[in-house]
Amino acid sequence: MRQGGYTCQEAKAAGFNPRECMQAGFTWDHGKAAGFSLQEMRHGGYTCKEARAAGFSLQEMRQGGYTAEEMRQGGFTCEEAKSVGFSLQEMRQSGYTCQEAKTAGFSLQEMRHGDYTVGEICGVLRELKVGGMTCQEAKTAGFSFQEMRQGGYTCQEAKKAGFSLQEMRQGGFTCQEAKAAGFKPFECKKAGFSFEDACLAGFDTWGRDKRDFWNSTGTYRGRGLDMNSSFDW
Repeated sequence: MRQGGYTCQEAKAAGFNPRECMQAGFTWDHGKAAGFSLQEMRHGGYTCKEARAAGFSLQEMRQGGYTAEEMRQGGFTCEEAKSVGFSLQEMRQSGYTCQEAKTAGFSLQEMRHGDYTVGEICGVLRELKVGGMTCQEAKTAGFSFQEMRQGGYTCQEAKKAGFSLQEMRQGGFTCQEAKAAGFKPFECKKAGFSFEDACLAGFDTWGRDKRDFWNSTGTYRGRGLDMNSSFDW
């Protein structure tokens, strides 16, 4: 019929649906001119990319039933999808990355609620760190200690940012890392590291026979086990 000279409008009037018109070789422009709605054409198999090329607006595509995934596949950015009301959760499920969500202006809290994983958020943080964000700035921005550790910040950087050694130990830093950051044995003990942890870390200011001193809650002034002594405790 199309080859015989019939128009898409005539095909529509004859009862042919958009899919049949598309299969016959009619284009978006033909369907649009024939009076098919965007929703009808979407069900007929016309893609979001084709709708965009035909001049439909983002809002029209949203109202026409196109999903966030279809918009992403059509080349629309996360920011554009956001502008027509898709939730961050919908966009994550459609394949928009955590970095794209950040570029679109979503906050850290929104990304967490949008079901992005700690690993995905840490990927963003790693890029921010490369770009110059300090551990203190990451802390102020609301990143958790776990996210910062996975984002590549060291024990020494966390120390400068004001995290306690106990927080760092709970976040996964080892006694060896604490030692490298300049923490003393007594500080490691107070943070919850064991005598064995301290030995593995390479503290060499006592022998293994002083395990009882480490485990004791008392002070041993003059015997190298209090912070006021000259011993490196």
